[in-house]
Amino acid sequence: MKLSNIGLETGGVVSDIRRLGVLDMGSNTIKLLVAEPVRIPRPGLDVIGMTIEECRVSKGIGTSDRLMLGEDSMSAAADAIDRLRLAAERYGADHLLAVATSAVRDSANRQAFLDRVKSQTGVVLRVLSGAEEAAASAFGLAYDPQIRMENDILHFDIGGGSLECNRIVDGRQVSGISLPLGAVRMTEKWICDPMVPIPHEELSRIKAYTAGLLEDAGISGAPGIQLVFTGGSVTIARAIVAEMEQREDYIGVLSALQLNHLLKMLSSMPFTERCGVPGLPANRADVAPAAIAVVLAVMKVLNVDHLVHSRYGLRHGLAAQVFFGDRSVV
Repeated sequence: MKLSNIGLETGGVVSDIRRLGVLDMGSNTIKLLVAEPVRIPRPGLDVIGMTIEECRVSKGIGTSDRLMLGEDSMSAAADAIDRLRLAAERYGADHLLAVATSAVRDSANRQAFLDRVKSQTGVVLRVLSGAEEAAASAFGLAYDPQIRMENDILHFDIGGGSLECNRIVDGRQVSGISLPLGAVRMTEKWICDPMVPIPHEELSRIKAYTAGLLEDAGISGAPGIQLVFTGGSVTIARAIVAEMEQREDYIGVLSALQLNHLLKMLSSMPFTERCGVPGLPANRADVAPAAIAVVLAVMKVLNVDHLVHSRYGLRHGLAAQVFFGDRSVV
């Protein structure tokens, strides 16, 4: 069955969708979520399947003001999108919502890439603005049963190119911005050679740069605030810590002490040694230290000693927006 592409109107509900595929083209990976709506006892998502394609299109994002997607990157990404389209069909999706985020958003030749994807795969990619990406990420968090949305929450979603920052009060997003603090961008901008042990000074520069952008954006801590992170980098950090501590990966809380220990360990290793760390995929071994440095800088600015990790993010939020609209968060 050929999938029907749909657009995304904020707050709009598409009533005739039984099973939705959401394709998220990020800077580091391209991900697919297929889900159905659950309406009783409260709105939720029944996840049918998830698939990830490792396809970093963001090379150069941290070293140039005008990112140009390379020919090889565009070709690989279009092929990956086509494989995910076919995967969505196998999962039984009847509609597909496909979006692109930071790398495509910031690229000078993005229209050429969007045209190529449509011509080669039939998939229409919508490029989300930073504000749209932040809002959808916050919306997805509301469908994680482990998160108490009545808490005062600062939510951060770290990707390859950007860091989305959301303030959530009583289950509602009251502010949301996107900052250029993604793992690939910070690695390219501040780390001279990720193939060798990373000097402390380079990680310190990442932390200071992160703190400066957060301060400029007016982001600060408050008594009783809950810090929640989403994104592949924190998912991976959680998996590595679980392996190091020889326990099941069911605890969604990471402390600053654990993350500092992890950063010290990874940054002391050359790339080849990092690739052998249990829980750390080889294609993330170059950018993992920068990502952890960003997370630690956020924790220091907010004056918190632990974070809660959620596996619900952008794709869940986009699916929920389509199924339920923006007003059914809580």
